[in-house]
Amino acid sequence: MRFTANGQHDGSVGNSWLFRELDQTADGTSYDQIVIPNAHAIQQNALLQGGDVSYVSEEVTDVPAGFLAAIAGSTFAQLDDPGKAAAVDAIAAMENPTLHDAFDSQCLGCHVGTYIGAYRAGELAMDPTTSPSWYHSTHDLRVAPTNARRVRGLGYFDTEVVVSQRVANDTANVLDEIAIRFP
Repeated sequence: MRFTANGQHDGSVGNSWLFRELDQTADGTSYDQIVIPNAHAIQQNALLQGGDVSYVSEEVTDVPAGFLAAIAGSTFAQLDDPGKAAAVDAIAAMENPTLHDAFDSQCLGCHVGTYIGAYRAGELAMDPTTSPSWYHSTHDLRVAPTNARRVRGLGYFDTEVVVSQRVANDTANVLDEIAIRFP
């Protein structure tokens, strides 16, 4: 069994997180930390910097291409419009379960994609659902990217329900597949 975990760094004020992936051992008695796909590390750290809304992490790679530009405001600002659209599409691709899954996605992408994808699309005056890599379904995929500090995949922030775009897309993908297999 594989699962991911995120949390805040001890003593942080709320803008610094860590992400890890764990696999259950064959005998089921413990868990091993595994290398995060495309990150080449067993942990990703993220720091939210204000002003240009940037998630900064040394353990992040540009997979899919454009992802680094999407999460770094100063880099995104320097791109031309086609480059910005490609960065928005990188977020859409990372959240699309038919293009990427838990075995090839960086933790940071799934956790910050909901907010940063919508934010960057807004900077470009673009509807993110028109991005070539956007996942489409017969199910309602709308989520509310309310705050750059809501990096949960699924859960609560105080009394606010938080559902990431990735979780909505994965759920819809499973429901679509069930509908096809069992009409």
